[in-house]
Amino acid sequence: MLEVMRRAIRQVMCGLSKNPPEPDVRIPERPSIAVVRRRAGDMLELIKSFFRFSMRPSPEDEPAAANKDPRIAACALLLELAQADAELADDVRQHLQSTVRSQFGLGEAGAKELLNLAEEARAAAVGLWQFTNLITDIYSPGQKMVLAEIMRGLVYLDGAVAANEDYIMRKVFHLLRFEPEWV
Repeated sequence: MLEVMRRAIRQVMCGLSKNPPEPDVRIPERPSIAVVRRRAGDMLELIKSFFRFSMRPSPEDEPAAANKDPRIAACALLLELAQADAELADDVRQHLQSTVRSQFGLGEAGAKELLNLAEEARAAAVGLWQFTNLITDIYSPGQKMVLAEIMRGLVYLDGAVAANEDYIMRKVFHLLRFEPEWV
């Protein structure tokens, strides 16, 4: 091959030949459209299966089924708002427990357990999105309005709205996708 190329270069440089020799390279045949589509479909299936199986979190990484409970999510948001002042006062905790009892139809022990689960979920959470997203997916607009009223009652419990409380409440309302006229 190298010798053929040298001869061709000499011939062209010396002007011995007007037509250079054809290179000894074979051009592969183009596959049919059906073959190309099948290969592309196979490639797409491989990519889909990669994301389906390789990117799935392991069972150890998935949160427990209890964290999918919208009551825990609602209580976690209420606790976040109640602790905006850095500390949860006894009267605020009692108000939360009575609210949880009345809204979810629980006894005193059930309300305390639900608030403890919500506190654990809140401590393990990175932000509020996982709670607000679950509530948005499950709650009706009426249920979200009831939750908003409970939040307002919690904020106005001490008679004044602190800057942190206002910020967290607006953030939660935004994440719950409330319309501006609802707030």
